[in-house]
Amino acid sequence: MPTRPNFVTPYGTLGIKSYGYVFESRLQINNEEVSPTIQGLLTITYAFSLPKAEVALVSVNEGSEQCPYAYRWVVLHAKGYTVSPPISACSDRIRVTVNSQSFTLEAPNPRAPDKIDTYIYDGRSKSVITRSSFVKPTRK
Repeated sequence: MPTRPNFVTPYGTLGIKSYGYVFESRLQINNEEVSPTIQGLLTITYAFSLPKAEVALVSVNEGSEQCPYAYRWVVLHAKGYTVSPPISACSDRIRVTVNSQSFTLEAPNPRAPDKIDTYIYDGRSKSVITRSSFVKPTRK
């Protein structure tokens, strides 16, 4: 997974404040903790520029063996920022896409290896769609 220590934007700097214990790191914007608090082994995994916002995907590892990876979308804009609800994808094998309407993360379903979970965040709410990982080719 790609990583970066901070994400400098016209709307502020998203960064990670480290503490003595690895799972105590906290996410900050302009050296102030975000609300709700995001704490754990944190990584700014992806960052995107949109016409009126900057978007980052943050991976959060709280030390769980059953589900080591969760994710949060952080959207910085002129009026402040928004943080998505936690996305418990449980995997570092992810694919992400961003457009002006929504932010999407795809990961293997942790309970069904033949399924893919697609998590969609639209800036207000999160939804998930589970589908087969095998897609039949279309005939022409």
